[in-house]
Amino acid sequence: MIASALKRKGGSVLLLGCLLLASGCGSEDFPLGHVTGRVTCQTQPITNATILFTPVAKSGSTLVGKPATSKLGPDGSFELTTYQTHDGAVLGSHRVTVMFDGQELDSVPLIEESNPEYAVRRPSPSSRKLPSCARNPKVIELEVTGAENHFDIELSN
Repeated sequence: MIASALKRKGGSVLLLGCLLLASGCGSEDFPLGHVTGRVTCQTQPITNATILFTPVAKSGSTLVGKPATSKLGPDGSFELTTYQTHDGAVLGSHRVTVMFDGQELDSVPLIEESNPEYAVRRPSPSSRKLPSCARNPKVIELEVTGAENHFDIELSN
């Protein structure tokens, strides 16, 4: 009876060990490249924002990896983090977004209604608080290609 209980526990311990080993391998599925850079607007550094690199799926694939992010420094510089501090971004194409701190949102009508109380509304960034180059955001796509990547990103009007 004791021998059969030990066999059951041994199997459970082995199964638990395999599950723990497999769960630690998530970051290995997507290789990373170290990414640094600087964000400017009309040659002036952007300091009050966060940058986000969102992987774009290759055609025929649904796997893209986890997005990378960084707070912009006092000189507009950044160093991306995906899994661990400053480890970089998943290799491949990324859609880049710069999100400004404290963006004030206004409600603007999306669908006009005869009764304004029932109008469907959507948030939009208030142009009063944003730098001029952020009022009309553009799509930025960049490629993370190897061990070291540096991007100087100029947000233009």
